[in-house]
Amino acid sequence: MSRVLSAVLLLSVFLGGCVPLNMHGALREAFDKAEAENQALKKELAQTSAESKRLQQETASLKTANEALIRQARELSANLQQITREKSSLAEQAASAQAALAAKEAEKAALAAKADEQESALRQMAALKSPPSSELKGKAPRTLEGALKDEMANGNGFLRRGDGAVTIELLEPVLYYNSAAATIRPEGLKVLKRIADVLKDGTAKEIRIEAHTDVVIQTTRFPSTMDLSVARANGVLGFLKTQHASGAARMSAVGYAEAQPALASDSAQSRNRRVEIIVRAK
Repeated sequence: MSRVLSAVLLLSVFLGGCVPLNMHGALREAFDKAEAENQALKKELAQTSAESKRLQQETASLKTANEALIRQARELSANLQQITREKSSLAEQAASAQAALAAKEAEKAALAAKADEQESALRQMAALKSPPSSELKGKAPRTLEGALKDEMANGNGFLRRGDGAVTIELLEPVLYYNSAAATIRPEGLKVLKRIADVLKDGTAKEIRIEAHTDVVIQTTRFPSTMDLSVARANGVLGFLKTQHASGAARMSAVGYAEAQPALASDSAQSRNRRVEIIVRAK
């Protein structure tokens, strides 16, 4: 600034020849003031520039924060949609489970009703009290106990109840002459006839004949023990059919040979040689 002031003074001297002292002082004062204002403006400009940079940085930071918030908002929206879908799926599963539970309860009630019906029918087929002998004389027996009274008394016949069925167990001596025979002896046919007469009442839904043997057989007629047991089961089934034992009941026969012994003891082999008539009630 002093160089500018000196140049002005020299110009004044050149043009006017001399510069009064008071003018020189005024000019000096004016230039000093101008110089001070210029410095103040520079300082203010620097401050303004710094403030501008700070504002730019804050703006950039706010922009970054805003973008982060936008991403978070999108993620929250996606999570909300996923939760809504899961909630809907859980509601459908709960409804399906309730429907399945209701169906199971209905099925349980139906099975209970059927079990009661079967129990009632089984009581009719296998009543605990048999008619007096005087009533049975010359007449067909009315209960399985009555039909098997003699066989049960001598230990060659048994009755079992369970699983919705009555099982009639006849040991080998009741039906056959010996362990290699499949032809039913006349006395055995009479026993089966009495059983058939009881089953004619129509309470049986299914009759299944199972024959069991445990003696090794190998003859021209019966090449194996299994062949013998099958022949025995089919023979009993055929006779019961001729007597219309079951009405409209389903009937079947199967031979098990020695696969399903009644007792494990070797001393009880005669108990293993048996025919079982399994009667299921309607």
